[in-house]
Amino acid sequence: MTKNINREDACISNTIISQFKYDKDFNKELDFCKKLEYQHYEDGRAESSFNRGVLFEKEMSEIREFIQQSLENYSKNVLGGSPLLLAQSWVGRQEQGQSVQEHKHISTINGCFYFTVPDDTTPLVFNRTNQVGVTDDFRVAVNQGGLILFPNKLEHWVPENKNPETRYVIGFNSRHPEVISEWKKIGAFYSEQEGK
Repeated sequence: MTKNINREDACISNTIISQFKYDKDFNKELDFCKKLEYQHYEDGRAESSFNRGVLFEKEMSEIREFIQQSLENYSKNVLGGSPLLLAQSWVGRQEQGQSVQEHKHISTINGCFYFTVPDDTTPLVFNRTNQVGVTDDFRVAVNQGGLILFPNKLEHWVPENKNPETRYVIGFNSRHPEVISEWKKIGAFYSEQEGK
């Protein structure tokens, strides 16, 4: 059952970006994320957890439930379509001097849940192109406990963190249940083959 969730929307290139607010304490979940192992990059990119199913850990159950309810709200009220399920999820750790390069996800709807936001210099930035092909930035301010959902077609990035405080965010992808069901079948097949 979907709870009544507070949602704020913005529009970019005929696409809805929605923000939701988590109103519970998340210090235990943040501590869990800080203890994860991270992939370090030498080129100044933000670090990413090796764990690609972080929202499926028992320590993340309340945040996972909030995100799943928000996905249901977005799917029903913005997309007017079928439900979506969480797929991959990871933690991004952005220390001072690090940034997130422009990228897109292979997903249906992407999302970012923000644990720590050092200051207003690290918004989530979307590239937007107008009718004559001019591209500029559409900056979305982010807040602690905030969740942003957006379609995979939007290229996005985060500027350099100039603050000494580390920024922690969960990134995730979602898929239609039929796609996840197919993944499970494929996984079961290969698990069975390994057992032979």
